[in-house]
Amino acid sequence: MTAKTSTLGPESKGIEPPQYCAPTKECLAVRLQTVENTCNQPQGLYEPIVCTKGHYCPRPGDQRYICPAKHYCPLGTESPVKCGPLSVCPSGSSREFHLDGFVVALVLDIILLIIIFVPLHLRVHKLDFKRYRQDSQSSSEEDLEAAARPTFLSMPSDHETDYPNISIIYQDITFELSESTRPLVSSISGSIQRGMLCGILGPSGAGKTTLMRLLMGKLEPTKGIVEVNGMQTTLSRLKKLTGYVPSDDILPSHLTVYETILHACRVRGPRKWSDEQRSVATQSIMQSLGILHIQHQLVGDQVMSLISSGQRKRVSIAMELIAAPMMLFLDEPTSGLDSTTAMALIDLLKKISETGVIVVCILHQPRQEIFDALDHVMLMADGMQLYEGSPGEAAGYFCSQGFDIPKDANPADCLLDIAASKARSASPHIGTVNMAQQLARMWEQQQCIQHEAIQHTKDKTESNDLSRDIVVDLEHTAALRGASWLRQVQYSHVRAMKQQLRQPISLLLEIAVGGVAGLLIGLGLYSNKGMHFQGVYLTPFEMLSSAVDYSTVPKIGNMITLAIALAASAPGVSTFGDEKSLYWREAAAGHRRSAYFTAKVLATIPRMALSSLHFTSFYAILATPSINFWLLYVLVLLYFYCVYGLASAVSVAVKRENGALLAMILCLIIGAFGGYAPMLSNVQSWHLEWLWRMCPGTWLTEAYFDLVLKRVEHLYDVHAAAAWTGFSLGRTSLDVLMILVIGTFYRALTFVGLVYFDRDKQR
Repeated sequence: MTAKTSTLGPESKGIEPPQYCAPTKECLAVRLQTVENTCNQPQGLYEPIVCTKGHYCPRPGDQRYICPAKHYCPLGTESPVKCGPLSVCPSGSSREFHLDGFVVALVLDIILLIIIFVPLHLRVHKLDFKRYRQDSQSSSEEDLEAAARPTFLSMPSDHETDYPNISIIYQDITFELSESTRPLVSSISGSIQRGMLCGILGPSGAGKTTLMRLLMGKLEPTKGIVEVNGMQTTLSRLKKLTGYVPSDDILPSHLTVYETILHACRVRGPRKWSDEQRSVATQSIMQSLGILHIQHQLVGDQVMSLISSGQRKRVSIAMELIAAPMMLFLDEPTSGLDSTTAMALIDLLKKISETGVIVVCILHQPRQEIFDALDHVMLMADGMQLYEGSPGEAAGYFCSQGFDIPKDANPADCLLDIAASKARSASPHIGTVNMAQQLARMWEQQQCIQHEAIQHTKDKTESNDLSRDIVVDLEHTAALRGASWLRQVQYSHVRAMKQQLRQPISLLLEIAVGGVAGLLIGLGLYSNKGMHFQGVYLTPFEMLSSAVDYSTVPKIGNMITLAIALAASAPGVSTFGDEKSLYWREAAAGHRRSAYFTAKVLATIPRMALSSLHFTSFYAILATPSINFWLLYVLVLLYFYCVYGLASAVSVAVKRENGALLAMILCLIIGAFGGYAPMLSNVQSWHLEWLWRMCPGTWLTEAYFDLVLKRVEHLYDVHAAAAWTGFSLGRTSLDVLMILVIGTFYRALTFVGLVYFDRDKQR
């Protein structure tokens, strides 16, 4: 506030006090509404005035100077405010046009476009493409059998991949959801030895997948026991040494075949392998599976797959083989494949089992050659066991029960007809009603012989030094398998960044939406010319005050929170929502959940930083707030952090199709609870401020309010404004910290949801 001498008002006389305004209503109205009018000029010898915009008036205020270049001088400036190094501030500026963000954003955009559209890996692998072009032309889908030779035996080996003889024995295992329902699996017994290729057959709903999950330790049996080398345990404790190929080919869609398998090798393979050894192992596995010629092809998703279904299946198997498992379980590996490719795949599994790996697979309508290739077969129906043993003896067993199995028929088809009760027995003891139950009871009568065989297996195991100490050693080996936590974070982070860069439209659209959101808010505030606050002048100049405006700054804070909610909620949902199935598969295979979560969160920081930078740049250039640009950017970035966190938490709790809408609604709610409407002072009178303080919008609005009022506290009574709005002044650091804490809390909820939602799918 400055004082400046002037001529007397029109009605003043030398012996009378000066007048503050001409005695007309029009002059008074104009004076209360604007400071840029002749009516506002001093009209008395001692009438104080506010230093006009574009000028500064140093104390004692009897001189006025034009604002120098590279500075700006808003209303009531005592000393010029220095602009940013890249801001536009010509002489006489009353506000700062921030260009810092634009320049930084432009540079980063150019770098991003270069990374996206001139990818380095194309240049790195250019020679590889040429090298394998001839192989690609000579390879075909039907050539798998010739290509599927056990070249994976040349993979690097050490004590971690040299497994002893191992056997799995299961006795009377039963699984039921509740006592009132029929068991999904009922009294299944048998054994699987090292180097066996075991097939589980049965019609749909027979309980094949449930049995496999019980053997793997993904489900706990209601009754019965599972023993490994005579020691009662669960294979879930050895899941790092166990491979599982689900029926659905769950693969990362934006990685190449080579990158997909190499990532599995890095995360799950022996820890002592070098990068060169991992690369050799990956190449060997791809050659064994006949997919070497497509190693640089993107996998794609199941909707738009860039490789064939047979190739997807082999990539899925390669992800498990690269971890050098001692047991491999496959859920319908031949489904969706033609008969030739299916036969070649079984031949490969046979060769794998001959290396000492236990291979168990669920088969759907196997051809006779596939059936004959099995070492062990189990037939199920309605959750019951109809047969378990050698495939060659299966036909003879059922013939002894009165069934007709022609010599020229496919025994597998005949067995499936029997299990589905579509075949008739000549035996008078087996009727057409409840045939599966009758066959199960008849097989139970054979269990005494089976139990003797199982006991013989256990005795043989103990006599051959396959003792319980081996199981303990295997558990110790499993604990040492896989990359360390930090390495898993590194590998998963690199993978996540590649996935983002290979979705350029999604990434660029997200950044553009952030910029448009800031642009729209800035356009709405452009006419204010940077004057977002007007209060009561400090004592003793209250009489010069025009109409106060305490609500614009809280309204701006509310607009920022709502705009960010709309711009960032949908991308936040996609962070975890788009990869649930892949996360479940990797978690079940032994990936560290916390490492995966940390890597994904770190991968979102660059896109959040770019979106918030574009938002802040467009907003600041048009709204020209009297706030340091980079402080404003920190506030916006932290609020993006909160919205991403809340949207991520929603995505793990609901289905993907519902996540985007629910996340947007919740993010709008926490933004609306920002202390503008209703005003925070009213909320305090309701004793509900604690509820508003749980939302990050209140803290952002308070920080924005404090930063704006700091620039005018020499001119206005800012404490009166704070009392009217309900916001506190002088604690911007606390506001920033609380936004960070709330955003981190949302991510903690996300991690808890990842771990405990759909828990059974992660086992």
